[in-house]
Amino acid sequence: MTATEWLHYGNIESLRMLMLDKPREAKKLFPGVVPRYMDLVSSAAQGYFGGEGEAENQAQAREARTYQFITLFQPPSEPPVIIDYLTLANLIGNVGLSDPAIVQDYLHRSDLIPQHLSPVQQADLHDLIGQAQRFYDEQMTPDLQPPQLSALDGFLLGELVTYLNSAEHEAEAIHNELFQIPRRHEVDPKAFFRALYNALIQQERGPRGGAFIKLLGQATAAELIVQRVKAATESAAAAQPTEAGPMAGPLVVDPEVQARYPGLGVAYAVLEDLTITNERPADLESRIQAATAAANAHNFAEAIASGPIGAYRALYPSFGTNPNAMPPSPEVILSLAQQGRFPLVNTLVDSVNLTVLETGISAAVYDLGKLALPLVLRLATAEDKHLALGSKHYTPVERGELVYADGAEVICRALNHRDSDKTKITNRTQRALLVLDGSPGIDAAHLLAALHDLLARLKTHAGGKAIVRGLVW
Repeated sequence: MTATEWLHYGNIESLRMLMLDKPREAKKLFPGVVPRYMDLVSSAAQGYFGGEGEAENQAQAREARTYQFITLFQPPSEPPVIIDYLTLANLIGNVGLSDPAIVQDYLHRSDLIPQHLSPVQQADLHDLIGQAQRFYDEQMTPDLQPPQLSALDGFLLGELVTYLNSAEHEAEAIHNELFQIPRRHEVDPKAFFRALYNALIQQERGPRGGAFIKLLGQATAAELIVQRVKAATESAAAAQPTEAGPMAGPLVVDPEVQARYPGLGVAYAVLEDLTITNERPADLESRIQAATAAANAHNFAEAIASGPIGAYRALYPSFGTNPNAMPPSPEVILSLAQQGRFPLVNTLVDSVNLTVLETGISAAVYDLGKLALPLVLRLATAEDKHLALGSKHYTPVERGELVYADGAEVICRALNHRDSDKTKITNRTQRALLVLDGSPGIDAAHLLAALHDLLARLKTHAGGKAIVRGLVW
């Protein structure tokens, strides 16, 4: 590009910095290096003004001399506004800000610029915002790619969303959490940061994570992540079964279901090396007794009208199911517990049912060896059939009912009403698919918290380990 085009994105000092730094390369100008030289100008300005005109060390003295040179030995009387160029461009582009006054307010609230600016500094900042916006629109946007996110990425980012929505945190605390999330799940932090930047700015790399999230605002960052994980999920669902999309995994939500129920999420995990027995260990029995006692302290009608069970019941009529005739599974578990009939099946199923009783979140577990993957959450067709748990005969399924189905048949009716006998868990099950159902009104934070606790419980009482985890929004 020409020198005039360079000044469309950067200031004259950045062009002089390039000529000083690499005079031979300056014969050909490329837009991709503008951010680097804008930041080098900022660094030189900090060196010049950092010691109030007196160089404090050799590095600062060198920066001060550089700044004098690129300003033609006529440096301004006050420091320019200092902010990372790409951080500013990504803020403008990903939050959708175009008004310089609103951008400036964002920067003020994030303590990235001084609260009080002189008229000259105001003008410089206004120019910088315009340059960064043009750079994002003309140089960054054409190269942006749709988010490429795996099922595990969605799970880990869901944990971050939960953290961001829990309370306001300092930028450094957020940045520390960005390292803790992958470490907790034995994932390479570099892979997680790639997923994070893919979700936030649709790029492989980006500015310092904690500071940038704080700059965006925690709520805005969380919303961006959710939107882009959903977009990746929808892309993968549309590609099934002929293509393996970026979010392809053992469980997929049909695009029609996502469009109809945008607030419905599903968390899952693949378990292997399971050791299942029929005998309940004493500590599991003790927890079941405590949970049963707690359940009996609640009025049944009030309990099913609120919380997760209330959310499921509110959802059922939307796909033509009467929750009184076909109640959600957490309601059934609660009813049995209050009658003193908490079911005894095996250590895996009992652990799952205990978590359902404690949280109200629906959870189901299927023998992975008997599933024709992927398991798809979709609307039933007129041809669908279901072999109910404990039954020997298939029954038809109502068209339009929200069901889980594999490649052969319906595995669970009415989202979470009744599972299939085909995929029931036995003592011979070694690999299983664990599924936790959301609903509009049940956010990802509750699903992830329930999944986290349940996986810890299963490790104790059913052995094995989770080799795949996912969150589909």
